[in-house]
Amino acid sequence: MRMSRIVFALVLGAMQLLLASSSMADEPSFEIDVKIERGPAPNPTFINTAVVTDLKVHFIDKQSRKEIKPPANIKLTWSTDAVRKNNAAATTTTAYNPASEDPVVTGKTVMTVTNGFASTGKWEIDVKATVESTASPAAFSALTDTVTVKVDVTDVVITELTFAAEAGTIVAIDKDAGGAYGTPHWQDNSNPPDSDVEDSGDKKAPVAFIRASKMKVDTKFKLAPNVTPTGQVKVRGTGPSAGAGLGNLDFASKDGNAANGVITVVNHVCSTAFQNKISFFDPMVLSWEVSLDGGTTWQTAGSTSNQCYCTLATAAGGVTTYHTVIHVSCKAAKDKDTVQDTVDAVWAHIKGMKVQNWEGKPGNGFGYYRNVNIGNGHVQGLITDFDGKCGAWARFMRDLLKIHGIAASADIILPDLANCGQAGVAANDFLVNNWVVVNGNLSDQVDGIDGQGGVKRPAKRFTDHQVTTYAGKIYDPSYGTGPYNNLLDWQKPALLLVIGTNANGALHLHQCGGGAPQVVKWGTLQP
Repeated sequence: MRMSRIVFALVLGAMQLLLASSSMADEPSFEIDVKIERGPAPNPTFINTAVVTDLKVHFIDKQSRKEIKPPANIKLTWSTDAVRKNNAAATTTTAYNPASEDPVVTGKTVMTVTNGFASTGKWEIDVKATVESTASPAAFSALTDTVTVKVDVTDVVITELTFAAEAGTIVAIDKDAGGAYGTPHWQDNSNPPDSDVEDSGDKKAPVAFIRASKMKVDTKFKLAPNVTPTGQVKVRGTGPSAGAGLGNLDFASKDGNAANGVITVVNHVCSTAFQNKISFFDPMVLSWEVSLDGGTTWQTAGSTSNQCYCTLATAAGGVTTYHTVIHVSCKAAKDKDTVQDTVDAVWAHIKGMKVQNWEGKPGNGFGYYRNVNIGNGHVQGLITDFDGKCGAWARFMRDLLKIHGIAASADIILPDLANCGQAGVAANDFLVNNWVVVNGNLSDQVDGIDGQGGVKRPAKRFTDHQVTTYAGKIYDPSYGTGPYNNLLDWQKPALLLVIGTNANGALHLHQCGGGAPQVVKWGTLQP
């Protein structure tokens, strides 16, 4: 009897452990989150036209709240929970066909509403993702999540926009890699149009004006198949605020011309001018509406989105308006309306030591000798390779100011021993702080003045150094130091030694800090 009780207890304990492990398997260590990666919302789609939306299931660890890779042996099922129109239950059934990709690899699906939508208006589809374990026994119980896809169903969608200036000046912008963006500034070439410019063949370009300019646009809209206007076609648009107390950058109703399924509007002038200050829109979104019956009713027709900049004045001669140059400068000096305030704002951004391009790259900012063998001494190399020498940084800051018509320059500093009483000694190099003595030799392997992009211990021995100057002040953008009143003020914190040699090749070292005389001079810098 005693033995049978022991055996029974062991069996019972094993069953409890089995049940416990089974129960634990039912509780997954992750959850799912369905998101719209790209799709129509909130952009419009044509009536009676299929809608395609990219959806993705994200797998989230419950404890760390970080995204993880999808587990093995799972099944992903998509279904439609509900279909509504104008916040009410839809009276028509909308077919739904998810063309699923391998969920283990991507967790992504393309949702297609195959039958389209029977009428215009605002539609919503609740799409549910269900993730199940295909292991035997199941590794976890089924997980579900639902996302709402919003669709504006319309008879007309914008496909093209080109900016111009009604009053003032539009500024041409070059790509960082070279070459003008050209026009149109926004173009949706998808068929049918999806009111975005994220697909192959689409186009989106930045636009710039001089402050206080008034813009105008030419636009094109495409009509849905078998849709014909019943009256005069009209177009209107709404935009962001032009500035404090100035109203919005809106476009009042203007007649358009409809032919061959395309509506064209030319010379559509904005109701409000840009503010009389530097402006920065990232992006400037213009939302468009179209009336097909002479203005009685209006339909959503999509929106356009462009980075838009307004400079302080006409650019100074010799500057190339690269996209990143105008982006960084207008972002730094937004809402400034004087030369000195603009200079100070741009310099404050440079001193922040994290300067990025128009896309916000790289994460740690452009570098100064991040690669010790970098050869970039000009602006284009800096903004495309994200790294450069002092010449690139000096010219870059110069152009950030010249883009606003500010007469800054890039200048070169050379070592000079004329003030040291060393006849016959030629100055060759200078050493940038800091250095240490190791086994009787100078070594630069010690922290000193950091370079742009948080670069520790950038190159420290040079035959020259290049800086930006404006109104008699010296700005050293490579290190984010300054402004200095003169060369001696720059020399004292920046340099440790100037190295010279006599006719016999013997070295002469001259200290630069403290009360040392000036051992540098201005040279002549090539453009």
